[in-house]
Amino acid sequence: MGCSETSTVSMFGPFRPILDFKGSLQAELSSIRLPDGSSLVCAKAENDGHMVIIRRSTSGEVFWMDKLIPTKNEAGKTKEGRINDLRFVRLENIESGTNVVVSVNWFWGGKERGVLKLNHEFRIVEYYLDW
Repeated sequence: MGCSETSTVSMFGPFRPILDFKGSLQAELSSIRLPDGSSLVCAKAENDGHMVIIRRSTSGEVFWMDKLIPTKNEAGKTKEGRINDLRFVRLENIESGTNVVVSVNWFWGGKERGVLKLNHEFRIVEYYLDW
């Protein structure tokens, strides 16, 4: 695990996850093991195709599922983007928790990188995407 923090200065965000998704998922796309032995997994929501991040215990119990829908305001209206693909790349220890560096293909940026910022309890606080 790296110890240098990935800069989010040139990235689009911060975005906030939609907490506690309850729904069916498509096939898993990627996974990464966290320092406590649990795992993050990403899959698309069955109903709308938006990306969902799941944290699972070593026995497979789901701690939480959060949906990622990047948004921006244009002319007073909120517009939704879409993450079409997400793959976990690596973890970075930071003072406030853990950065999860990801590769993404998303609506406003194409094939780029991103960072999921996790707190010390391994919950997504916010995320950033290149564009």
